[in-house]
Parts: sequence; C-alpha cells; structure tokens
Amino acid sequence: MTQLVRPMLYRLLGLSLLLSYPMVPYGQTLAYYRSQGIKPSQPATMKLRDVLLDMQSRYGVNIVFDEKLIEGIEVNTRLLNRPMNLANRLRLLLEGNGLHYIQTRKDTYLIVSDKPAVKQQTNPLSPVDNRPEPSPLSAFSSAPLNLNAPISQPLQTLRVAVSGRVIDENGTGLPGVNITEQGTTNGTTSDSEGRYRLTVEGPASVLTFSFLGYQSQTRTVGSNTVLNVTLQPDVRSLNEVVVIGYGERQRKDLTGAVSVVGAEDLVKAKALNPELSMQGRLPGVFVSTPGGAPNARPVVRIRGVNTLGFNDPLYVIDGVPVTEYGNGAPQSGNTAQATDIRGSINILNLINPNDIESISVLKDASSAAIYGVRAANGVVLITTKRGKVGRPRVEVAASRGVQNLPNRYNVLDLPEYVGLVREMYANNPAQANNLPAVYREGNAAYLGNLPQQDWQSAIINRNAVVEDYSAKISGGSESTTYYVSAGYARTESPIQQNNLKRYSLAFNITSKVGRLIEVGLTNRLSYVDALDNSQTDLASAWRFAPWQPIYALEGRPQFNGIAQVVNPTFNPNPNFNPTLVSLGGGPFTITNSGLLYGTATRTNVLGAWDTRQATYSLLRNIGSAYVQLEPIKGLKVKGTLSADWYLNNRDVWQSVDYYRFASPFVNTFSSTNGTSKGTINTRLSRNYNLVKEFAINYARTFGGHSVDLLVNAMDQKYGYNLTSANNSQINYYNPEALALLNTPPYSTGQVIPENNALQGYLGRLSYNFKSKYYVDATVRRDGTSRFDRDYRWGTFPSLAVAWRITAEPFMKPLSWLSDLKIRAGIGEIGNQETTQFAFVSLVNFNPDYAYGSGVNGDAIGGLQNGIRLANIPVRNLSWERVLTQNIGLDASLLENRITATIEYYDKKTSGILQTVTLPASAGIDDGSAPPNNIASVRNSGFEFQVTYNGKVGNDLTYNIGGNLTTVNNRVTGLYRDLAFTSGNFRTEIGQSIGYIYGYKFGGIFQNQGEIDAYKASKPTGASVKDAINGDRMVPGDAYFQDTNGDGIVNANDRVFLGRNVNNPGFFYGVNLGAAFRGFDLSIFFQGVGDVQNINTERQAGISMNSENINYWTDVRDRWTPTNPSNTIPRAVQGDPSSNNRFSDRFVEDASFMRLKNMQVGYTLPKSVLGNTLSNVRVYLTGNNLLTFTNWSGLDPENDAIPPARAWILGLNVNF
Repeated sequence: MTQLVRPMLYRLLGLSLLLSYPMVPYGQTLAYYRSQGIKPSQPATMKLRDVLLDMQSRYGVNIVFDEKLIEGIEVNTRLLNRPMNLANRLRLLLEGNGLHYIQTRKDTYLIVSDKPAVKQQTNPLSPVDNRPEPSPLSAFSSAPLNLNAPISQPLQTLRVAVSGRVIDENGTGLPGVNITEQGTTNGTTSDSEGRYRLTVEGPASVLTFSFLGYQSQTRTVGSNTVLNVTLQPDVRSLNEVVVIGYGERQRKDLTGAVSVVGAEDLVKAKALNPELSMQGRLPGVFVSTPGGAPNARPVVRIRGVNTLGFNDPLYVIDGVPVTEYGNGAPQSGNTAQATDIRGSINILNLINPNDIESISVLKDASSAAIYGVRAANGVVLITTKRGKVGRPRVEVAASRGVQNLPNRYNVLDLPEYVGLVREMYANNPAQANNLPAVYREGNAAYLGNLPQQDWQSAIINRNAVVEDYSAKISGGSESTTYYVSAGYARTESPIQQNNLKRYSLAFNITSKVGRLIEVGLTNRLSYVDALDNSQTDLASAWRFAPWQPIYALEGRPQFNGIAQVVNPTFNPNPNFNPTLVSLGGGPFTITNSGLLYGTATRTNVLGAWDTRQATYSLLRNIGSAYVQLEPIKGLKVKGTLSADWYLNNRDVWQSVDYYRFASPFVNTFSSTNGTSKGTINTRLSRNYNLVKEFAINYARTFGGHSVDLLVNAMDQKYGYNLTSANNSQINYYNPEALALLNTPPYSTGQVIPENNALQGYLGRLSYNFKSKYYVDATVRRDGTSRFDRDYRWGTFPSLAVAWRITAEPFMKPLSWLSDLKIRAGIGEIGNQETTQFAFVSLVNFNPDYAYGSGVNGDAIGGLQNGIRLANIPVRNLSWERVLTQNIGLDASLLENRITATIEYYDKKTSGILQTVTLPASAGIDDGSAPPNNIASVRNSGFEFQVTYNGKVGNDLTYNIGGNLTTVNNRVTGLYRDLAFTSGNFRTEIGQSIGYIYGYKFGGIFQNQGEIDAYKASKPTGASVKDAINGDRMVPGDAYFQDTNGDGIVNANDRVFLGRNVNNPGFFYGVNLGAAFRGFDLSIFFQGVGDVQNINTERQAGISMNSENINYWTDVRDRWTPTNPSNTIPRAVQGDPSSNNRFSDRFVEDASFMRLKNMQVGYTLPKSVLGNTLSNVRVYLTGNNLLTFTNWSGLDPENDAIPPARAWILGLNVNF
C-alpha cells in the first residue's frame, strides 16, 4: 500500500504547488520596476507596491509581481525596521496577505498567490484542459496526472497542445513570460523555470512570447508540439533610465532632447578617449577625430557652431561641472597661456572608460537650462558606475593591441626631385642663373649622388602598443554600498616620441545613517604623463629633400650616430660681457653655421629627440561628498561639496647640442657664460574648482498625478596659479638630473594667478498625468565675476511639454504602434566662456622712449619705460544668449522591434562677442580692440534615429540602426553688417561661420593666343586683366575667374568655396549587430557630408615654386609643352604668375564614410564557468578599418597624423 500511496502523494503535492502559481489566460502583464529612491521615515502603513519597489532598489534585485495581485494591500511599517536579510523580509511582508515568493534566479524574485488559479475555458465547445503545467516537482512524477479529465468528449476541431521552455541569452529560464495565441484571448505565462503549456486552435496558430526587458518573438506552431524559445535582451528597454541634469528620468518620460551612449557601446567602441565613443553614435553630436596623437582633444560640437569664440560643451562628471581655464582664450589673445594652464591632455583621457556607466548629452534648452550660463554649447554628463547591494563582485578587464598608420604620402624620388628643381629655375628667366650649386651635377657641392632617404619611415612607430588594464570590486549591504576600481592604460602614438600613460584610482561609497540620513562620497584620482613630440608628423616628414641623411654618413658631420644639419665653428668672443650681454654679444663668435644640405635642409627630428624633450604630466582629483536627509516621504534635502583640483606640468629640456640638428641654426650659447649645457623651461599650473550646492527635491505620485519639484542653490569658485620658470644654465646632459644656477640672468620666472566665481539658483517643476501628459518648467538665475557688477546676473527659463498619444483610448486599435509621443520645448541658456574682466582698465609698460645718444638711446645704452593705455574697458559686456526651440516625435512599432525618433531644432545665438576695429589714432594695441555683444548666429536642422531588432530562427538575433543630423548654420548679424576675413576663411551674414574663401580656378593657358585673348578682355581704361600678377602670364600658367563680372581679376573676385570642416552640413552613423549562441558581432560606420576642407598638404605638394621641399608624385602630370595638362600649372621658381594663389584648386570635398569600429566577441556559456566565475568574454576589436572618401590626402579629418588603424584583443572576467 505504501508503494502505491507515496507516488500518488508526490503527484498531488506537485499539482498543488503548481496550481498555486497565478495563471491568467488572457495574457497576464507583470510589472518590472527599478527605483533608486532611499526610504525615509515611514508612516504607520505603506502600500506593499511601494515597499517592494524600495526593496528592489536597496538590494539591487528584480522583484516581479502582478499589479492586480497586490493592489490595495498595505503593510505595517514596523516590519521594515527590523534588521534582517532580503529573504526573511520578503517572507514577513507577504505572510498574512495570501502571497509568497519564488526565487527564480540569483537576483530575481517572483511574487505569487497562495491560492490556485483556475484555468478558464476559451471555447465553449472545447473540453476543459486541467492538466497540470510542468512544475519544479515533476521529477517525482512518472506520468501526468489529470484528476478532472472529462469521461467523454464531443466532436470538435482538432486542437494542439504545445509546451516548452523560455530561456534568456544565458540559458536561464525566464518566469512570467506572456505567451499568447494571436487573434484570440487564449494565453498563459511561464513558470519559475520558464516552462509553459498551452492548448491552441491548431498547427496554423501563431504564438507571441513577450517579457519586459526582452525582445518579443512570434512562432508558428506547425507540426511542433514542443516550442523552446530564447529571448534576447531589448537594449532600449534595459537602458530605460536616462541621466539628466540633477537627476534621472525614464526614457519614456523625457520631454527634452537627450542622447545617450551606454556602457555596452563604450566597450564596443574601444576608443582612445570617451569623446570618440560618441562619434557618429549620437544624433546632433558632431565629433571630429584629432588624429593619431593620444593626448589630442577631439572637436565636439552639439547642433552646430554657435559662436565666433568658444564652442566646446560643458562636461559634468558625476555631478561635478568641470570648468577649465582658457575657454575664452581665443577672444583674449592668451592662447599660449591658456594651453599651459588648461593642459594639452584631454580631460576625458583621465577617466577609465571601464568605469563609465553612461554618457548623456543635453542638446536643447529644456534639458540644459539647469546649467544656465555654462550650457550654451550643450552639456555632456558622464556618469560612472556605482555599487549595488549584494556580495562582492570582482570584475577584471584587460586589452592589448597595436595601431598603425593606414597610408603615407607618395613623393618624388631623388632624381625626380633634382630634375624638377632644375626645371623650376629654367622656367623663370630671372632665376635661371641662380640654380644653387647643390643641384648642379659636376659641382663639388652637388648632393644628387647621396643615398635616397625615407623620412616618413624614420618617424613612424610601427605596431604602436595600445593597452588597457583595470580591476574593480563592488557590492554592499542594505545600509552601505561601495565601488572601487584601479586602472592602467598606455597608448603609443603611431608617430614616435608621442606617447601617453594613465594611472587611475576611483571609489564611491553610499551609506545610510539611521532611517533619515544618507551620506555619500565619490572620488576619482588620475595621473597622466605624456611625451609630446608636436614638432613631427607625416605632414612635415614628406617635405624633406630626399638627399638629407637621417643617420651618420661617412665623411659627413654626425653626433651620436645621427647626421647633423650644421657644423659650426665656435671661437671665443673677447668682447663677451656676462653682465651686459647685449653690448658684447655671446660668449662665442660663430662661423660656418650654414646648412649642410642646401636651403631645403630641415631639422633632423631624430637628433632633436635625443637633445630636446618635451614632457607633460597632469595629476587630477575630482570628488564630491553629500549628506541627504529625507524627513518625510518624497522630500529630500541634500547638501553637496564638490572639488576638482589638478596640477598641470610642462617641461621642455634642451641640450646645448641641440644646435647640431636644428634648422635654421640655433645658437645655444648666445645668452650664457660659455659653460652652459642647455636650457630648461617649466610651466606648473595649480588649478582648483570648488562647488557647493544645496538642493531640496520633492517627488510624489497621487492618483494619476506625478509631481517632481527641485530647487537648488550653487556657489562655485575656480581659478589657477601659473608658475613659469626658465633656466639657461643646466650642468647635466640628462634631463632628469638637473642642477640649476638660480641667479640672473640665467634664471627667470613669473607667477600668474587668477580667481573666478559663479553663483546660481535653480528651480525645476516636472509634472505628468498617467504618463500621458507632461510639463517640465525650469528657471535658472546666474551671476558671474567675469562681467561688471551691473551686468553679472541673468535669468534663463525653459519650458517643455509632451503628449503620449498611444495612451489615448482612440489609439488602442493600432496594436502595431507600441508607443508614440510628441514633445516640444523652448528656452534660453547662456555662454559666459567669452572673455574675462573686459570691464577692467589696463595700462601697458612695454613702450620705451630713448633719451641721449647712446647705443640704444641714452648714455649707457638703455631705454626708459613709458606707459600707455592697453585696452578700452567695456562695462556693459555680458554673456551670449542662445534661444532654442525643439520639437520631437518618439515612436515604437511592432512591440518595440522598431524604435524611431525625429526632431527639429532651431537655435538662435545673440550677443556674440565681436571685436570692434579702432583706428590707430585711438592708441590701442593691435588685438586689444574692445569686444562687444554684437554678432548673431542661427543653427537649425533635423535629427533622425531609427533602430530595428529582429530574429532569424531560434538562436540568431540581429539589429540595424542609424542616425542622421542636418545642420543649417547661418550668420544673422555682424558689426555694421560687415564681413571679416581671417586668412582663407570668411564670416559674413547669410553664410556659415568661417567658410572657405578664395578664387575660382579657370584653367591653364595652353598657348600665347589664349593669353592674348584673355588680356584683351580687360575693361576700357584698365591697365591689366589680372591685378594679382600684373598680366605676367606665359603658356602653362593658370587663370582665374572674374566672378563679379567687372572685367578685372582681383581680391574682389574671391567667393564662397565651401563650409568649414568643423561645421558640416550633415553627419551620420550606422550600426549593425548580431548574436548567435554566445558569439556577438558589432559593426559601426560613421560619416560626414556637405563639408569641404583646405588640402594644405596638396597645396604645398603641387606648388613647385621652391626647392625647399620635396613634392608629391601628382606633379608628374604638371603642364609642360609636351604634356598640356589643364589641372596642374607649370613648375616655376618663385611663382611669378601667382599660380598658387589660394583658390578652389586646393579645396576638396571632405565628406567621408568610415568603418569606425568592428568587434567580434564570444561569451563562454554558464555551464562551463563553475561557481567562481559569473561571466567570461573574449573579443577582438578593429578601429578605423576602412575610409571611403574622395579626399586626395591621407585623411579628411587629419592629414598630419591620420586616425590609426588598430587591432585590439580583450578579455573581460567577472567573479
């Protein structure tokens, strides 16, 4: 009997447990929430729903429940005050409410009812199928048990019973997945192991599998009775929470224009710095690669170029606004000083990319107005990773690879170069007899018989190493969470002597003190050192005469095995006076200091590297601490102190032997006593940025109304102290062991301090009704020390609204439309990064006046100082203002398989600083003319972004996405409506800022008859047709278009030749991704269009007017009597006909599409990892693999050091 009863009891027990799971055939909708709130002191009772959401946040887990199941249930808050772990707390809360939980995964808990749910009959003619679903206890059963099966069944259409299991990408069962039969109300949900069973109409039935956070799938039943399904994560859903200024917001609730790059994209990009990971991935954000130099700063422009001055966005790192000196340097003229203070090392190079959780870009006023006068150019928010409740989690990441330049310049060989120089001189009758002896074969000075040299190969660093290592540990208890990371990265430039190393240490900790108080501390310490060789790149290397030796040649001067460029003789100077150097000259008189390889001789960079060294180092600490009090539910009072402190150091050491390799010759003894061993120049900048903030935030939801009110007061002080020192008395050749003689005149120095302050007050009100109607209103008031006291304060308001159309009842029939929201915003923000203290009067002590008849004026050879006005103060100067308008449409289709965003923006910048030119009689220095708030600019355009997620079969998922941004940049106002020109760039009303400006190339004269006809077309009374060259043309010379039609070619015929390279008409990105059984592939293309650039390298490479450089192989197609080219004029020394005047010959289409990144990865299955490892992934990344362009140089973004092609192998291991 026992043997019969025991199996029956097991089956009954399994059935009873199974039926206790809630099974709703109409497709139960489960709620999956994340909350980051911290619970304060509670009232006597609270809703169970609110408690579960809070616990989910505290413990960093997922708590899955049916909204209807817990509706109306309240719990006693005294249960929350007892110290206990998560499992016990859940059990205590659910007992007595007819509920219990099932732990489906390590971090997932499913709330279910104690009462069994009865399956409803979907067809009155169908039998009731009460067979049990698969249960965790099914192993005890040898056959299914149906206690309620009918004795007989009527005739009916054949139905099919389908069962299976739903798992995630790692093979773990998913509980609570909705499985519905399309076109019916028939459905069920998966159990705790992901198993399900459902009877459907027949083989033609189509099942839909959906689970929040995952991509939905549809499967046709067909002949299958078992359907196993693997759901892939829905990246868009997993990244629902978006960081905005002073808080977070779910993506679906955004009213402003915000774009986000998540941690996953950062890993795939594997960029040299985080800014490059934004390139092409975010609509509205233009990022230009600075080239292969590891410490170079990318150009970042958000929705166009806003102003004539500083256009960089504001960077905010973990809530700390990073303010660097030098932002207004182009206006003030202190560009070199700003570089010393700000540093040459890009700020985001200081951050370990593995620490970054997300990068959010605030693009319009409704999202960026909370940063007031600092937000005119957009705001980039960098949020780093935090700790979560749970046992310690250790993550290790390592990557190493190499990078190389993809191509080089093609230049003439030695015989061609010599022949071309001879041709140039021969074609100019005035210079035909002046051919230098070094080009005359048979002359003793002839150099054409020297070995040919390859200078590009000499400076290239082949297989430059790129490596990055980091380790981090995170975790915490219910009361305290922590995150600690350390990293090391080294990036070698593809050009020698241009490398960077980064050491980083970061931590953050959050702790609850009692029930009311929370405290937090975040700190990031970084040290970066770089060896900077800014003097050498491919743009300079190709210019070397092919005969100039790199290394020592027999019989020619050399030093330490490297060829010298000069070999002077130093003779003691009997008149040397160390007290008054200017009277007696230097300690030596110098002879034979001429260049050894003709006028084309250039500095031997390899020798310069041995005798001159430039190093940069930066130690930076960014941190913040806060205390937060929550006295009542929803009300948070927070005080924060943030500090950004850094030391930026630049040392330039130069040995006395540097003279051997420098061109032109440098006399390293000219100002010393004859025993010097070189010079050193050091710049040390101590910078600080201290921010104090006090904020009150109140957020509540009642009924269908959600209100979030924020008020904030901010006080910021920032400045620097720059110490500069020079010494010309170094007694060691080793730059690391210096003994300095700190007495004048050998040592000089100065200290330059500056301090600034900014105060601001902020109010923001956010309201939404049932996630259907939204209103966000913000007002910011700022005061800055940069302007006069009467013009320091400004107010910047913004308003944004949104309407979720799909929440309306009339949209319900459109089941294919998952979500549709329209939003609009308007607001004003400011730009204080213009110029500093323009309201202050300055005097200049530099002018001298000579008295007497001495060498320099008076009897002892000195001059007397004078004083004059250095500037005209402008007291009414204020910030530039940007008025932005934005309208957007967000849509999701086909159960979120397709997501799309379309936006139109319009930005109007007014009060742009423009310098007013004054006559010389005003007595003001050139460049010191007063600036005023005069100019205005408008940017408008569209942004498009679309993503599609699909699946083929059971295991292959894929995604396709793209974005496109258009920019219409126009100047709308200037001083007296007058255009101004700077070099080959011009700014005028109706055109884009700084467009390319020059002549239009007409062609090449092929014979004298064409020349005579051209000259004859000049207007009556005019002396010449071409006022630039005075009609000195011969066959083979170029002619240029008379664009204004006045019959004369002169400067008035210069016209628009193209948009500036940093101000393109449109830019875009395309991403492709796929995953198959642990393997993943991502491909990313980035491109720019409607943009031109001056090809300065080609301009020099085909000019053929001097022997001082080599030339491109393109000149083989130059005009000659036997080669009537119509693209490249003749070679002629001195260019007497001005063939090389700047024209569209040197302007090219800089559009391109680049295969920016490709990554292939493999994640090991959970089954082989054991208990110690939770995840192992290996990947191979390629960067800058292909570029499609019509650009004739090396790269349309940077011809000097093009973006390097890199291959990187990486490994991520989680414990």
